[in-house]
This record gives sequence, C-alpha cells and structure tokens, in this order.
Amino acid sequence: MKFLRMRVLRVFGVALLTFGFLYLAFRGTRVDRLFEALSTGNYLIASVVIPVLLLSDLFRAWRWKYLLAPLKGNTKVRNLFSATMIGYMINNFVPRLGELVRPYALGRLEHISKSAALGTIVVERAIDIMTFLLLLGGLLIFDENSLSSTFPWLSHTGFVVFFITLFLLLLLYLVVKKKEPVLQLYRRVFRFLPLKMFEKGEALLSAFVDGFRVIRQPRFYVMIAILSIAIWGLYLLMMYVPFYAFGLAHRGLGLGAAAILLAVSSISVAIPTPGGTGTFHSLITEALVRLYGVNHEVALSYATVTHGMGYIGVTVVGIIYFLRYNIHISEAMATEAVTEAEEKKESAKPQLSVSAHDAAPEESISTGEEHI
Repeated sequence: MKFLRMRVLRVFGVALLTFGFLYLAFRGTRVDRLFEALSTGNYLIASVVIPVLLLSDLFRAWRWKYLLAPLKGNTKVRNLFSATMIGYMINNFVPRLGELVRPYALGRLEHISKSAALGTIVVERAIDIMTFLLLLGGLLIFDENSLSSTFPWLSHTGFVVFFITLFLLLLLYLVVKKKEPVLQLYRRVFRFLPLKMFEKGEALLSAFVDGFRVIRQPRFYVMIAILSIAIWGLYLLMMYVPFYAFGLAHRGLGLGAAAILLAVSSISVAIPTPGGTGTFHSLITEALVRLYGVNHEVALSYATVTHGMGYIGVTVVGIIYFLRYNIHISEAMATEAVTEAEEKKESAKPQLSVSAHDAAPEESISTGEEHI
C-alpha cells in the first residue's frame, strides 16, 4: 500500500512538473503566430536531428562497452545500443525508470549482473555531469554576461563550477582507490538508517565504486575521452542544425549560441519530466528570447520541433527493440525490485580482489566487427 502511494505521488509530481513547465512555455503565445512559425519551418533540415541523436546514442553504447570491460570484455555494441534505446524510450514515458530498465535489458542480452551494470550507468552519468560542468564553467567564464542575464542564479559561478568539477574528479579518484575506507565511513555515518535502507545504500555505493574499475585501466582512457567528446559534439550539432530550419542562423546564431542552448538543455533534462517535455520547451524558449531577441513564437517552434524530432526518433527505435526482445511492461516495472534483490545477493558474497576483476586480456575489448 505504501509502495502504491509513493508511485501515485511520483506520477502526480511528474505530471505537475510537466504541465507546469508547458504552461510557462506556452503562456502568452499567439496561436496564429505559432502556427505560422511552424508552417514556415524547414522540416527536412530539422529531421537531421534524428540521425544525429541516434548516432550519439550509438557512440554512447560504444563508450559503455569500455565501462563494462572490467566486468565482461566481449560485450557487443549492438546489444548495448539496444539496451540504451530501450532505456531512453522508457524515460520518454516514465522519468528515471529507463536507468533501471537499461541494466535489466542488458542483463538479458549479455548475461551481466544488473547491479554491476547499474554501477557503470552511474559512472556514465558521472562522466556526463562532469563534462557538462566543464562546459557550463567555460561558458560562464567566457560568456558570463549573456548567460547570467537570462538565468541570474548562474551569475559569478563560472570559476566556482570549474573548481567544483576538479574537486569532484579528485574525490572520485580517492573513492575508487580507497573503496573499503569509503564503505566503512558510510557504515559509521549512516548507521542510523533502517536496516533495509542501509543495506540498499551500501550495495549501491559498492556497485558505484566497482563501476569505476575502468579508471584502473589507463588503456581505456583515450577511447572513453574521444567518445565522450564525440557524444557532446553531436549534441552540439543537434542544437545547431535546427537554426537553419527556422531562419535563426541568418540572425547570427552559430555554434556559440548552440553551446549555450546545449548547457540550458542539459539543465532542462535533469528535471524529472518525460523525455524533458515541458522543461526543454520552457528553458530553451526563454533562452532564445532573452539572450538573442528571437520572437517568442519562433523560439517556441524551434524548441518544440527540436525536442519532437529527438523524442520521436528515440521512442520509435526504442519500441522496436523493446518488442524485438519481448520485454514486457510488468518486467520493466519490476526492474527496481529485481535489481534491489540482486544487490543484496551480490553484497552478501565475499569481495574479490581488484586484480581478479581486472584480469580481462587486452584483446577481449576488441571493437572489431565480431563484437558489433
């Protein structure tokens, strides 16, 4: 009963956020001007967003292969891509649930521990967050006036964000190198928690640290860095190309503006709404209007079409893989319980040495066609 009540409250909260931000985005919009802006858009150009986004997801799956290498060295990129698209498709309907479905789907396709796979997803998110913080810090340092004029709470935070990122990198390094002291500190600080919550937190922390085993394998650093840059470069392209669909490129909006919108969109998708619906529309429209003087209806058209193209592309591909691998909704919704049970099972096992986990041979991470 308590679990059901929490689910209802979560759904209500997500709906409130979604419709609240949609209201902010469409408030004061002239419907006739909006339809005029939408009707004059070049949808052939705008549709480029779909393959660009899917390519970024393919690179994300490829990067995931390297993060999973200490757990299993011969994972297939096509299976990682399938699990990624299924997870993102679920996120387009139920925020954050897709992050639990991804390891579930991968476990079925590659027979990898779900809790361990979840740890690598946490690692992936940490890499993305630090990349975003570096991007945001750079923008605030070199273009502080324009960005903080739209979002005043960002004023004078560029150097703070930059140094926080460096601090997190150092902290992350220490956590990975000193796993047992970190777990002991957790046990001392959080011993007041109920036993079930305490054990779940310890299992998640252990999986999180284990997910960073790749840090102990320097041969993967370069490829992870290259793929991370490629992923964010494609995100930048996804924000830039639609400028030409709505005449914004002719107003002088270039890669610099696209970088700022990318930072804004990253903030928008961090808010738990289905696929960034509402938050993306509101924040991107606000940024275009206040930073670059774009007409509200044109800005809203840009935001709606850019978001819609990505949403449709990810949803269609995700549904195809979802049906292909016969993953039922009931199984997807049960993923959290399955993962939690597995975490307890894994935490009950004796810990293996790092060297035993990291013994995957160099050739096992081959990215040749046989693994794709």
